[in-house]
Amino acid sequence: MAKTNGSEGGERIDGDAPLIDLNEGSLKKLIARAKRKGYITYEQLNEALPQDQMTSDQLEDVMSALNEMGVNIVENEDAGEDEQPEEDPIDEAAASDEGDTGPALAATAKKETVDRTDDPVRMYLREMGAVELLSREGEIAIAKRIEAGRDTMILGLCESPITFNAIIDWSNALNEGTMQLREILDLDAMLSKGPTAEQVENEDGDGEISAETAGPTFKEEEEPEEEAPADEDEENMTERRAPRPAEEEDEDNTLSLAQMEEQLKPMALERFAAITDLYRTFSQVQGARVTALGVGDDFPAAEEERYQSLREQLTAEVESVQFHGAKIEYLVDQLYSFNRRLTTLGGQMLRLAERHKVPRKDFLDAYINREMEDGWLERVSKLDKKWANFAANEADAVDRIRNEIGEIAQATGMALGEFRRIVNMVQKGEREARIAKKEMVEANLRLVISIAKKYTNRGLQF
Repeated sequence: MAKTNGSEGGERIDGDAPLIDLNEGSLKKLIARAKRKGYITYEQLNEALPQDQMTSDQLEDVMSALNEMGVNIVENEDAGEDEQPEEDPIDEAAASDEGDTGPALAATAKKETVDRTDDPVRMYLREMGAVELLSREGEIAIAKRIEAGRDTMILGLCESPITFNAIIDWSNALNEGTMQLREILDLDAMLSKGPTAEQVENEDGDGEISAETAGPTFKEEEEPEEEAPADEDEENMTERRAPRPAEEEDEDNTLSLAQMEEQLKPMALERFAAITDLYRTFSQVQGARVTALGVGDDFPAAEEERYQSLREQLTAEVESVQFHGAKIEYLVDQLYSFNRRLTTLGGQMLRLAERHKVPRKDFLDAYINREMEDGWLERVSKLDKKWANFAANEADAVDRIRNEIGEIAQATGMALGEFRRIVNMVQKGEREARIAKKEMVEANLRLVISIAKKYTNRGLQF
């Protein structure tokens, strides 16, 4: 009785592709040996398969069938396997007729082979094989997570005076000519939101393009006559007169960086001025809010609503400008730099306290968010004897550290508690975006590997 397409021993490809019979004598013997070892090399597989009749799709189906049998396809045999004695033909014949215990033994052999591998390439491919291929919905979800992380980071930066001091400096440098617009903004992203290159060129001509600007055109060229070319030279001339591809015409409409800057500079300066004015209003409300919350007072609900509204407006203005990625990184690094200095000074203060046996938890409770409190050292000296020894012996070092912390607070333009909150917000957004980007990269690599694996050791199919 003929075997059906679903039989374990055969493999049929849709259409008119030939049948690849895995029960054919030589293949059956090869598979029996492979199932006992738990693997088969690509070289052995290539020798057993009919090269002139195999397509890439058929090869992938055969490899899938072997995997379902518990056979792992590897680059080459391990040295330990090479030392094993040749298999006895009788054992091979018996193995070819194995019953239900065969898959379990093959799975065990495969597991042992997988567990003992130390080839970094195979280990990497196995790890990447565990990554799921992205669906369209998955790609959209990851893209949204990247965008949400970036939005959180921008929201945190928009609450920091450091950001707007930098924007004011960039605006002044742009006016003075010491900095180019391309160093501040992503010109391509800005231009994609604004007029096209063709519209910019038409702006001064009331919608008309002069003959000099337009240059030669091929769109209105008449169709060549149907007469056959008289000779080869005339045929070549006809080919040279053929209309240019649309891609080349698009390149003609591409603005240079200088043209982009000239077009975008007035708008950029206007946006910078609007951001600066809006921030002045926001900083007043922010200062009042920080002061009220710092002393434990309730901030009026109307003012809180105004604060949130101004923050949203400010964030929208900053995001609309499309700052260059390098400038965003600069702002983040500047924020992190102040935070590292603050953390270092806090660590120095902690070590001073630990010299006098002050417990770490007690120190943190008494120190965090009270770094600039007036009379802090005198207050903690009354807590117990350990604190008293700390205050008496480390007064000079404490004053030095507190002065440096005060310089940081002045440079950041905000209370240290508020500064830490903003740093945490930026770190959270950056971390979420980084994790999502990593998942996207891994998924893309997984897709490449899934496409390329069928060509391993076989070359491209043409």
